[in-house]
Amino acid sequence: MPKLTTVAHVMRRFSFQKWGGTESVVFNLARALERRGVKNRICCTDMLSTPGVETHESVEVHRFRYLFPWIGLSKAAREQLILKG
Repeated sequence: MPKLTTVAHVMRRFSFQKWGGTESVVFNLARALERRGVKNRICCTDMLSTPGVETHESVEVHRFRYLFPWIGLSKAAREQLILKG
């Protein structure tokens, strides 16, 4: 079996300001794998953040632009979609 050298964790959003259970699990998993020599990258939308790359405790977070079909949704419905999906 080939040795795994890079893991990409793909998430809908990853925000330090709106931290939740999923963020905790993925971030702690990434740090644990990093300690074992496995390169990690969290890939997500720039929802509640800005696009680009940032590093926290050796874990890279890559944020990409996103698009939701907002047509006909109220502001409250949009905010709910951002937070809960």
